[in-house]
Amino acid sequence: MPVQGRQFVQGNGLDLVADPNAQLDADVIATPRLNFASLTPRTLPALKPVFVPIQVVDTTPTVTADALLGVARSLLPIARVSARVRAALVYELSAEERSGQQVDADRLFDRVVQLANEEGAADEFHIAVAAMPPGWESDSNHVYGGANQVVVGDSDAAERVAFGLGWGMGLRSVPCQALGDAAFPHAGIGAEGSYSFLEQRFITASENYYDLMSGCAPQHISTYSYQKAVAWGDEASEAAERNGAAMQVPNVRSHLGGQGGHAAAVEGRVGNAPAIVRSLALSGSVDEHGFWTLFSAATSTSPPRIDAPGDFVLTLHDDSGMEMYRQPLAAADIGASAGRAGTWAVRVPMQARGVHAVRIRNAGGSLLLDNDVGLPAGPHAQVR
Repeated sequence: MPVQGRQFVQGNGLDLVADPNAQLDADVIATPRLNFASLTPRTLPALKPVFVPIQVVDTTPTVTADALLGVARSLLPIARVSARVRAALVYELSAEERSGQQVDADRLFDRVVQLANEEGAADEFHIAVAAMPPGWESDSNHVYGGANQVVVGDSDAAERVAFGLGWGMGLRSVPCQALGDAAFPHAGIGAEGSYSFLEQRFITASENYYDLMSGCAPQHISTYSYQKAVAWGDEASEAAERNGAAMQVPNVRSHLGGQGGHAAAVEGRVGNAPAIVRSLALSGSVDEHGFWTLFSAATSTSPPRIDAPGDFVLTLHDDSGMEMYRQPLAAADIGASAGRAGTWAVRVPMQARGVHAVRIRNAGGSLLLDNDVGLPAGPHAQVR
């Protein structure tokens, strides 16, 4: 099984992945064994999950990062991975959450998006896990969008994490139908069977397994979803090349601002910690009606991040309204959320003058967001 020289790239991992186009042994059902032709060597950018325990009141989750990744390692074509474990994030409850003893999972997800945008590397997947104190509940047990997700509770947590990672790799929900069903939109595994790394045997269509992205059990992964997950590696390689193979993760963050909204000012202060502020981190959401919101504006000690081009344009303006900076912007699809259609997040260079407004337009020039902010100037920044 030759490996092409161009596949050896710093930061990549070497893995054997099932080749959906390969032929299996003719007697696969009678004598389950794996033909070498059904495996192919491929270098994949090492998936970089970040495990973020969430503290709600005085309760933190007991599940381990390793246990959470078990199903994902078995079903998705990812290099052997282990999660970077972050210190617990203390979730600041709203008055409504505290009085009702119910966590707003969308609001918690917004906080995780903010965290990932301020301190995360471009190729990291943030997996936030929360456990509810006695007598408390959450209005959802799973919110996911882009490369970030929030999982509440231990039950089926590994399955939900695998689904969320699949979503971040570009997979999308499929019908809850058996893989061998002719109505399944992407042909399923076929009558000849497909090898399951989870169970270390061949799964046949007659066993009525379900695709990972259906959310149904028992789970397998269809040829369609598997091929899309393999293709994700190409996009991940491009992201790593844009931002450099080694991304530094800061130890200190300086917050500026908190909750904001369309045409509402986001104000705050810079933290007193002795850290070098290197960028501005902005994040928000898009609701089901296409209404754009800015919910966080902060300084960050992480370097600016170069994102893939999108269909929208973000601009920063000084106190006179003059445009100082612009860049393409993409919105990430969000799933399992009440009224949310997407999230957006950017980490841009510090500016030579203070930033007083953030604006977002679509490709046609229509204004989608015009938000007042108060972000400081960088001492050595230049206007672009």
